[in-house]
Amino acid sequence: MKKPTKHILSLLMLLIFALLALGSSPGEPGTEIGTDAVAKAAPDFTLTADQLVADCKAAEKTNPVGADNTYKGKIAIISGYVATIKLDNGVAYIKIGSNDCQCLFIKSQHMEVGKLKIKRNVKVKGRIDSIKDATVILKDCSFIQ
Repeated sequence: MKKPTKHILSLLMLLIFALLALGSSPGEPGTEIGTDAVAKAAPDFTLTADQLVADCKAAEKTNPVGADNTYKGKIAIISGYVATIKLDNGVAYIKIGSNDCQCLFIKSQHMEVGKLKIKRNVKVKGRIDSIKDATVILKDCSFIQ
């Protein structure tokens, strides 16, 4: 009778460790943990916002699936001037460069976003989330000094 109890206990411990491991994975996008993970990750691309948009538009025009595979989920450091500063449903975001590159910030970054001025040059690191209608959207963004 002790053997089945021992196996059940082992199975429960394995399940607990699996859940702990799952909980310690890189954070969900749009969360503090997700933003920290992006900030610590090595960038896949470093370029201006306008160049990123031009590259994504060209790739999307020839092969939207290929563009998605090339850019979505990748970490980018982008630079350019602030074109727009917005707050939409509690999410702060800025548009950089030609207005086709949006960077979304979590609530803990709102103080930094609040200090920005239109036409000021910025450098931002974020995860490319989507390319829609020639607009590139980055999430989990943070400022680079």
